[in-house]
Amino acid sequence: MKRLITANAVSSLGDGMQVAAFPLIGASLTGDPRTIAALAAAGSVPALTGALPAGGLVEGLSRARLMVILDLARALQLGTLVALIALHLLALWQLFVLALLMGAGQMLSEISSSALVPEIAPARQLPRVNGLLSTTTELGGGLAGPAVGGFLYAESAGLPFGVNAVSFLVAGIILSSLARHERQARAQSSGARPRSRLGLGLRAGAGWVARDRQVRSLALMVAAWSLFGWMPEAVLVLYTRQDLHGSSVTFGGLLAATSVGAVLGGALSGRLIARMGVARTLAPALLIYAVLMAPPAFLTSAYLVAVVFFLQGIPVLIFTVAAATVRQTLVPAGLMARVSSVFYLTGAGMAPLGLLAGGLIGSYLGLRMAFLAGAAGLSISVILLSRPLREIDGRMAG
Repeated sequence: MKRLITANAVSSLGDGMQVAAFPLIGASLTGDPRTIAALAAAGSVPALTGALPAGGLVEGLSRARLMVILDLARALQLGTLVALIALHLLALWQLFVLALLMGAGQMLSEISSSALVPEIAPARQLPRVNGLLSTTTELGGGLAGPAVGGFLYAESAGLPFGVNAVSFLVAGIILSSLARHERQARAQSSGARPRSRLGLGLRAGAGWVARDRQVRSLALMVAAWSLFGWMPEAVLVLYTRQDLHGSSVTFGGLLAATSVGAVLGGALSGRLIARMGVARTLAPALLIYAVLMAPPAFLTSAYLVAVVFFLQGIPVLIFTVAAATVRQTLVPAGLMARVSSVFYLTGAGMAPLGLLAGGLIGSYLGLRMAFLAGAAGLSISVILLSRPLREIDGRMAG
């Protein structure tokens, strides 16, 4: 388990560097805001179009071995990008291709990782393991990575991408030793995983979620979180500059504040879930986050908004860990990857729709209304969907 957490920490740090560097390299090739926005959205296209087929593909394969292959492939892709930058041959279309490929690799890797955890970790340790994975992701991808990536890009445009390539190589090496442990764990539990036709895999994963009342409610809750939670993100830059009269440094500070809270939430989540149970943490955590989305609509101080964003990060990670624990406990082992792909679709797939809706609300009703609309929509959704989850602790214990 330590190897998976270590590999996640290393690759998350590299991903965080790329979060800062990728928009900068795009802006060096075009000043068209529509093109920049399209480039940002390109990475989510695989989630919209391929999440469900990806679950069927992952189900019949070794998760750890697939993750190693994906890490090596992404290292090669980034190495190619570094070479193009060094040779002054980089074109905008190549960035779009890279965004699609990296998005597909991330999707497959996250689905594989989510399905791998319950195979190699005891059920009683799932909250703790998911908390550690979420915390290392936030530390690298949300805090350290973007700051380091921006600094490295200022030194050399290709440097953050080169470092990220190395991080994928290191993560792949770490995970390669995990493949044998995965085979042993599978042999001790249920034996070889049966293969299935792709069409059958799609129907099995989505159909199982549709039939299970509690897991279906959780999937819809994740979709609502992604849809309404991304609405404020669409106008956050303009809100920072126009309403808070802040700079790019202010904007970066607000993003960092959320990540700091998320790190704290990830650190607390395992013990909180173990002590209170999933039912008392899952929906309440998301409802607290929904309520905290509203205050920025009324605040004029960037410092106060940063405090609110910090507080938002805490329940977000608690909900994330609790939701992953429920899924990994209740879903049959033979359907884990396919059901994980359904959750990936409901999460990452709804983000572009939330961004679009937030942008429209901000354009026609005002930037602050995006915060209020997101808060109201998510609060109502959580209240409506939380009823089936109240007795989920008893089912998980059984």
